[in-house]
Amino acid sequence: MILAFLISQSAPVLVYGTGGPGSVFVGDVPAGSESKPVIVFVHGKSSSKDVWLLDNNMYQLAYSYGYRTAFVNLGPESSMWYNGALLNNLLNFISGYFGSSNLIVIAHSKGGIDTETAIYHYGNSNVKQVISLSTPYWGSPLADLAYSWWVWWLAEILGLTTDATYVLQTGYMAWFRGITDPLYNMNPVPTYSYSSWFDGTPFTWPWRDNFCLSAICWGQWYLSWHGGSCSEGGNDGAVTYSSAHKPTSIAMSQPCSNRNWKYNHYEIAKGYNVWDRLYLGAVLSVGGRDDNFRSPFLTSASTYYFARNGETLNLEGDFYVLILGADDNVSLNVNLPYTDLGLQKFDMAEGSFMNARVYRFENVEKGSYKLSISGSSNLPIMLAFESEPAFLTSDRMVYGSGEPVNLTLRSPRKLDEVYGMVRNTRTGESFEIPFRYDGSAYRATFTAPPSGGVYNISVQAKGNGYYRSITKSIMVVREKDSNGDIRVLDAGSYGVDASMEGRNYVLYDITGRMIRKGIISNRSPVDGLNRGLYILKVEGRKPVKVLVR
Repeated sequence: MILAFLISQSAPVLVYGTGGPGSVFVGDVPAGSESKPVIVFVHGKSSSKDVWLLDNNMYQLAYSYGYRTAFVNLGPESSMWYNGALLNNLLNFISGYFGSSNLIVIAHSKGGIDTETAIYHYGNSNVKQVISLSTPYWGSPLADLAYSWWVWWLAEILGLTTDATYVLQTGYMAWFRGITDPLYNMNPVPTYSYSSWFDGTPFTWPWRDNFCLSAICWGQWYLSWHGGSCSEGGNDGAVTYSSAHKPTSIAMSQPCSNRNWKYNHYEIAKGYNVWDRLYLGAVLSVGGRDDNFRSPFLTSASTYYFARNGETLNLEGDFYVLILGADDNVSLNVNLPYTDLGLQKFDMAEGSFMNARVYRFENVEKGSYKLSISGSSNLPIMLAFESEPAFLTSDRMVYGSGEPVNLTLRSPRKLDEVYGMVRNTRTGESFEIPFRYDGSAYRATFTAPPSGGVYNISVQAKGNGYYRSITKSIMVVREKDSNGDIRVLDAGSYGVDASMEGRNYVLYDITGRMIRKGIISNRSPVDGLNRGLYILKVEGRKPVKVLVR
């Protein structure tokens, strides 16, 4: 219970920046607060400082408990590399502004990833404690869906495949965890990770008036088949319980079924819901850490199917049909009774919404039915079922170029056709992979491509009136930890070959600020740099991102 008397405060004042990304706002200073840490509030994806200030009393509660406060604006759709650089600078400014190097960060969603990037990849030393609220430390299967074979082109047209969505793919975040968690002992900032669960669902059987069709409910349904079922800890409609915790954090909330943590992804950031349970005291023992934790997304599950326009399917029972990307001019054609539920929202990754025209089918008699749409010929048609999932597992999440990628698909029914498409989500490079049945499961193996990056794997499985589409992602790295976009190395270790000597180079930080320029000699152009991500442009060569550790 919150006992503090809430006093009215002035709105936080802009003290750094122009108000957009890279800005700092500070709140009123309570009397006698100089001995306490400064609380810095960091927002998540598709958001801003307003998440803490509108319909939220976090600021008032912090003030009433005697804390000085700062609110930052970062890039709402930027990667952790860009936002981490911004945040590192803003944290240093906040420390100087208040004359304190004792900062506590309270971060919502992706803001927790931006914060750990500022600490471990940009070397910020002013943060002494982090409280993360539903941070997807292992990524989000919803981001994988946005880059799937069936949806990526539409998500791209709608502007949903942003840098922030790209890095939240589960393959990318598995790689990120591998290059980030080992740095913990260099600056062991205690992180207390909180998560919540939510039980809204489009599937309330039999149909009643209490089923939920909001974007957060579709997310809850989708994630319940991707490591976010109640037996696995649950999910809040955007982030699963298992993804909200990392090896170097201490899990402070309870999984699904604990009624004290029944909040959706946005409710967990509200002060009136969680303030009295946030740990702002002395550092706890790190005994709750799990250094053997690995990605919870080795296996993806599915109770949905993406049909082609005009495809004939053997259907029965209850299900939904969603036409993704639809508007009021798009409609479904099928010789079956249905309930048109109108345009709804489908969340492709925290705050990246796509319209969906939703139809509900009940007690469909077993038979063959042709599904087609009018108003647009190529929008994705998604059928959503309640049960009988298929499971797709990869033996790892991160592979080196040339290594075998082994996939296993398990289905409750015998299938007639199983095939997959593998696509580099940055370059668009793609190829098909066949599956074979070995008597117990359907298996496929392919060689990790020579070009690094995130690869989306999208599988179609059908047979005996059973239809499922499943997607997941993996990361392919080249030399050392280089992922096709970023080259990871220790300071000074960037090799200079004979063909580079004598060429002009310019080195920028990730925000575009020039750091140095010159002519390459036998000295590495990254010698003496602080930790962080840089862009190196060498005359006659493609620019390369270099992560210095």
